[in-house]
Amino acid sequence: MQTADNSGSPFVKLQDGDTVQLRILSQPLMGWEQFADGKPYRWKPDGSKPEGMPDSSERPRPFLAFVVYQYTDDQGVKIWSFTQQTIIKQLEVLFEGGKHHWSSFVINLRRKGAGLDTTWTVIGTMVPLEDSLIEFATKAEDYIDLSALYMGDSPIIQPLPSISVERKESQPNDLPF
Repeated sequence: MQTADNSGSPFVKLQDGDTVQLRILSQPLMGWEQFADGKPYRWKPDGSKPEGMPDSSERPRPFLAFVVYQYTDDQGVKIWSFTQQTIIKQLEVLFEGGKHHWSSFVINLRRKGAGLDTTWTVIGTMVPLEDSLIEFATKAEDYIDLSALYMGDSPIIQPLPSISVERKESQPNDLPF
């Protein structure tokens, strides 16, 4: 693995009309997120708000964060953090409450609209996990510490590697229907 060019953001970012393909490579980090003074504050599900957090009129929302591989556009290893309940519910349906492992899917994520008029579409296709992503996932904690999000720190420990991914073909029994 080579070190990736860090010119792009280490976070998955979508604008109106964007669609990306992602593969989840980690267990989720879960908790609460609230913005104050334009900055996100996060804390553990059973924890309390961070000390020194400014007052905010925004209500706390549950968030999830994953280490993912982004196949499209600014491809490479990324952090996918979100609070949108529509995405969370669509992922629950896709994984059938744990019946299917999250790494079994290539996820097409589409954003349409902006602000309160934003809609999200999540479509997953079962595709065998690529060997190079399995290799990275076994040592992802050497590069990324998602729990740093709770402290407001960057989760990137050291430069992310550039990974060459050879897509495996889906088998007929891999289809979600």
